[in-house]
Amino acid sequence: MKTKMFSAIITITALLIVGEGASALQSETKRLRTKDIYKTKDISTASKAISSAGRQNISGGQRKESSYDPIAEEPYDPYLGLIPRDVQKSTHRQETAHRELQGPMSMMSLSMSMPSAEDMPTQSIYEIASGNEAFSTLTAVIDTVGSAETLSNPDLTLTVFAPPNSAFDALPNGTVARLLEPEWIHHLDDVLHKHVLFGGKVMSTDLTDGMTAQAVNGDTLTINLNPPRVDETALILVDDGLVDIEASNGVIHAISEVLLPTSATSNIVDIAVANPDLSTLVAAVQAAGLVDALSGDGPITVFAPTNAALANLPDGLLDELLADPTKLTEILTYHVVNGNAHSSNLVDGPVETLNGETVDVETFGGVMINDANVVTADILASNGIIHVIDKVLIPPGNATETAAPVIAPTSEPTFSPSSPPTFTVEGGKNTTAPTPSPQKDTTPNPVFSTPDDEEIGFTEPTESSG
Repeated sequence: MKTKMFSAIITITALLIVGEGASALQSETKRLRTKDIYKTKDISTASKAISSAGRQNISGGQRKESSYDPIAEEPYDPYLGLIPRDVQKSTHRQETAHRELQGPMSMMSLSMSMPSAEDMPTQSIYEIASGNEAFSTLTAVIDTVGSAETLSNPDLTLTVFAPPNSAFDALPNGTVARLLEPEWIHHLDDVLHKHVLFGGKVMSTDLTDGMTAQAVNGDTLTINLNPPRVDETALILVDDGLVDIEASNGVIHAISEVLLPTSATSNIVDIAVANPDLSTLVAAVQAAGLVDALSGDGPITVFAPTNAALANLPDGLLDELLADPTKLTEILTYHVVNGNAHSSNLVDGPVETLNGETVDVETFGGVMINDANVVTADILASNGIIHVIDKVLIPPGNATETAAPVIAPTSEPTFSPSSPPTFTVEGGKNTTAPTPSPQKDTTPNPVFSTPDDEEIGFTEPTESSG
């Protein structure tokens, strides 16, 4: 007991001698609140953070004494506010042990490592990338899709997994050059935004095995450790020192591979096969012998009728078409147009199909192709775009009981020029036409906005994924 009292007297003496310790604690407290440290499930992590704040306060100045009593009903600290009792008790034990074993002078030395204002990063994510020759290809991608301003925005907090030039060079020959062409602007945008997390700065120390988070393009990224990597094979370049590169608006981690979304890995047929609601269309494409044509380089756009749309044809008509490849091909090619017809570039008017006839596009109150509604727009594939529709399109002159009257247009097919999309930070697509159901969920979903009883940022796995 006497030893404890003696340590307490030494501690109080040190506090009276050295100045300005309270400001260090206030600064640390602000950081802790930003990270919502008290929401973490890991009590030991919270305890260490609070203990560290307390030690920095001992570095000097008139310490504002905590009103915490280990047996009080409502533990409260003047700087930290209401503190969970289990966290506060753990902190109390740690601080007591530290003072007895090491004394106040050791704690004073810890506060001297706090970063000064001069040490804070001043360059934005874009400035860092564009100023480093190793990221010149990534910079070209950012410039092409028009995201330089967003990645420089000081009001945003972003985490970027940045592939260096070597990662882009490892892609199949011609891939990068093709994506940089205006025709593929939306696909390039999708690739870039798979590398960006919006809403917080995720440092390497925040990562645990099996964590997941939603990228800006809507895809889910998975983190694994030993070695640290993204989506299984893209290694975080820790050994190269290209990790935790702090910027004024976030952090950069370099990775060994480009993260490729479905829009870069799966063609139109692949995506249709993977969608159970398009299984009848897939059977029709196979019966007509059009699999290779719809799996080519493109770009093409397919208006894809759902199973329900095909089931609404007159009784027996679908079976008749499946038995007649020529007639079936005539109808299926009426659902295909040349080029990447993204919904943001569609304008009202006729568009020529591979059938040779035209379909009429309307964008008022929702996109319509003839009398069919687009129910899911802008499903990007490696060779084009799919728009899912709720009716089968019947070409003029191919009369059936369900064919709607079609007036043959006299003007040429019309599309507006491609324009770079803006960077969207809420996980959505840049669709300026009236929006049918989009390819991906466009509900704002910042990756760091979670219920109070969950950790901020990545989603914790239920089991380690190795």
